[in-house]
Amino acid sequence: MSGQKDSYYQTIVITRDFGMNPLCVFSAVSVCSELGKQNLENFRKLGVNLFQFKFNPIIRRKLTKLEFERFGNHCWPCHFGNFGCPARVAIAYNIPLMRDMVVLRN
Repeated sequence: MSGQKDSYYQTIVITRDFGMNPLCVFSAVSVCSELGKQNLENFRKLGVNLFQFKFNPIIRRKLTKLEFERFGNHCWPCHFGNFGCPARVAIAYNIPLMRDMVVLRN
């Protein structure tokens, strides 16, 4: 989940319309804004479980700088967090729906 309106809406649909209990995986930035904290609280109010990845801020800063210098993209650590971390969690905790999608892609 990104914490934005699209992932929040998807979580509402999955929980209320399909009766599923998703594990919402997200990677946190070094400092979370007040709005970001409110968004996370909204997810908690839905009753879903949250799994948070926190990057080492020193390594994250170095990766951000490296990617910006090489590709002009300062959000590579964000992309890794949003797309890589959920797959790792699904495999590590044997979560079938996401795990099977990851295995089929590889």
